Amino acid sequence: MILTWLRPNRIAALHIRIKPMFEALRSRLSAWAFDKSVPTPSIDQLMQLISDALALVDFNFGVLRDSGGDLQEYGLLLISLRLYHLLWPATPSRPAAATPPR
Repeated sequence: MILTWLRPNRIAALHIRIKPMFEALRSRLSAWAFDKSVPTPSIDQLMQLISDALALVDFNFGVLRDSGGDLQEYGLLLISLRLYHLLWPATPSRPAAATPPR
């Protein structure tokens, strides 16, 4: 399921220094999902991998994680802002009502 969230065009747009590290995390995730010889990860291992991937693409997430910040609130902030713009896209403003002549 998590692999379907990773869009190839977004991965291709990653910075050249970050891309190999992200690809390594993605291959580990693929191995967990499809390779029968690899043991199933624990929830902690899966969360650590996702956290490492998020820290690669979002510097603020990495800073919060490393300093013991509230990752749940940061995640909710990012998701809520994104969902707000998806649910209520910018609508053209209505023309102002004409004022009656005096």
